Amino acid sequence: MKLNELFLGPLRYWLIWPAAFLILLASGSYSLHVRNFVPFIFLLLAMVSIGVLWIVWSYRDGERVTREPIETDQPN
Repeated sequence: MKLNELFLGPLRYWLIWPAAFLILLASGSYSLHVRNFVPFIFLLLAMVSIGVLWIVWSYRDGERVTREPIETDQPN
């Protein structure tokens, strides 16, 4: 199995994971989730929102995002 078949999507989507990991690592090392819980929750919500928006806005028609083709029941 080729790696491009295992890891679907362009590299820019996969770079979200290390960025999120580093942000969570930094906030965990400062015990942000214990001392300042509300800002930590807002940080999590912001990270998720930015990640989803990044993927939605940077998607190009024709990119492969699933392993199997998506079948619709609608007639052409």
